[in-house]
Amino acid sequence: MPSRRGLLASAGALAAGTGCMGLNPLAEREPLPRLGPVRLSNADDVPHELSVRIRRAGEQVYAETFELETDGEEGTFGGLATVECGPGSERGRYTLSFETETGESADIELERGDGPALSVLAEIRGGGEVGIFSGANSYGNMCDAPTPTPE
Repeated sequence: MPSRRGLLASAGALAAGTGCMGLNPLAEREPLPRLGPVRLSNADDVPHELSVRIRRAGEQVYAETFELETDGEEGTFGGLATVECGPGSERGRYTLSFETETGESADIELERGDGPALSVLAEIRGGGEVGIFSGANSYGNMCDAPTPTPE
């Protein structure tokens, strides 16, 4: 009769081998993400234009150019803008592309959803370089939340 330790070792080897061969059944069940709001900021000391393109499964679902002001001091957030939730309301594989008027650009691909929605921040840094940050939206899916109406 095989020992418990031997059985666990062979199960681990089988799982590792299955993952390497692309036969991991859990990978098929990981949810595709929904895209939450995309926030844009300008931390450079000069104003910039930032073009945003969002593709879902290869099809463009959003494109717009934003004028992001500055407060004149590098490292602080002078210009802020938000792409609302509409383009990312469906689950899918998303590619977000950001490009400044000077040609500096960055892309990010979102293929797995950790929670109700993924949030993205695109930041123009000193010298016009574009940086991207993403993560699970810790407030739930803000896209499903009702919009407060002024009284």
